[in-house]
Amino acid sequence: MSSSKEQASISQVMCFLHEWDQGSKTVRSRMLSDFLAKNTGKTCPELELEFAQVASLFLARLTAWIRLTYGHALSICALKN
Repeated sequence: MSSSKEQASISQVMCFLHEWDQGSKTVRSRMLSDFLAKNTGKTCPELELEFAQVASLFLARLTAWIRLTYGHALSICALKN
């Protein structure tokens, strides 16, 4: 059985993911800025600890959002270079 600290961490991550899922572009941009400010330089295992072993769920959401929001523009920029 999980400890109360683990349960609290999981609950916090689930709230974070829910906020991301329901967030507008502005909300997601703010969340990404906060994430980068807090986690720049951390290793993958450190991120997994921070995100209750589900960091990959957030990173998958982040990748999909970037592709949907900026994907076409980034492809055009890459072709120009």
